[in-house]
Amino acid sequence: MRLLCLLLLLAFRSPAQILEREMARLAQPAGGVVGAAALHLETGRRVSLQGAERFPMASSYKVPIAIQLLARVERGELSLDQMIPLEPGDLHPGSGTLNDLFNKPGLALSVRNLLELMLLISDNSATDVLLRLAGGPEAVTDRLRSLGIDGIQVNRPTSNLLADYATSPARFASDLRDTSTPDAMVDLLSRLHSG
Repeated sequence: MRLLCLLLLLAFRSPAQILEREMARLAQPAGGVVGAAALHLETGRRVSLQGAERFPMASSYKVPIAIQLLARVERGELSLDQMIPLEPGDLHPGSGTLNDLFNKPGLALSVRNLLELMLLISDNSATDVLLRLAGGPEAVTDRLRSLGIDGIQVNRPTSNLLADYATSPARFASDLRDTSTPDAMVDLLSRLHSG
């Protein structure tokens, strides 16, 4: 009888409803608020859990920066081969690779190399240099708005993000700066996929 009830219940639910229910079930043990969204690119079907709620972006914060930076490259304002000199003030804790490379003055990396460090290795110093080259946080957020993406905002360099987190994790968690909704991030990634 229990199996029959389950089968009847499933028969009246769409696959999207089943997936959303499963997402909610998997989120319960996390002990906090979980947000997630998914989009089936071929059909446009979407599921989300807390999809309109804002969450800190963590390393996905780097994707909007790359989009604005590449828009500047496309307009001819920057070149991927352009060499960017790095000063000691460009490096900060949590950087990783750039801190390891920077042992003498005179280091310069191409925009392409900085992008690779930011996107593939999640280097925070490379991210802050590229955020500056992209025109700053406001330019990144404005670019997203021009693309019709309203649920993402970039407000601070990673050095400030990390300092704010270290100072007060609880306040950082409720700060709406540098956040995204799961639905907005899926929209951005979908737009990126489609060119």
